[in-house]
Order: sequence, then structure tokens, then C-alpha cells
Amino acid sequence: MQRLFLHYQYKLKILPRNNRCKLSSFEKKELQIAVQKMEELNQQTIILCKNKIETFDDLYNHMDKIENQLNHLIKERQKARNQVRKYKTRTKR
Repeated sequence: MQRLFLHYQYKLKILPRNNRCKLSSFEKKELQIAVQKMEELNQQTIILCKNKIETFDDLYNHMDKIENQLNHLIKERQKARNQVRKYKTRTKR
């Protein structure tokens, strides 16, 4: 009932349509930081749920697994860079 009353007040232009509050630059910055923190927490929650991490041990095991994958990829990248470097030195000769 109250919503209907407010709707009619808007229609009759008793209440202004532009009653939004304007944020100062400091408030905008604080809001942006809060949104970034919420997004970070959201991503962390998604990772925990997807990988079924419930305890710290599960978390540490998952971190070790990810770290091992990262180290393997770094080694592969270094091998590829060395091959490119080796190929460049052969073509210069």
C-alpha cells in the first residue's frame, strides 16, 4: 500500500524523481575500495567452493598443488625462451 502511495506521489510530481544523493570524491573512493574488497572476497569464496576446501589442511594442499603447477610452467617457459635464443644465435651465424 505504501509503495502504491509513493508511486502516485511520483506520478503527480509531488515527490521529485531526482532524489538521489550525490557522493563526494572521498565517499566514491571509499565505495570503490569497499567494492574491490567485496570482489576479492567473492573470488576467494568461489575458489574455496569449487575446490571443496573446508579446512586449512585442504587449503595448504591446494596451495602446494598450484605452486607446483606454477613452477612447472615457469620451467617450460624458460625452456621455450632458451630455444628461441638458441634459434636466434643460429640464424645470425
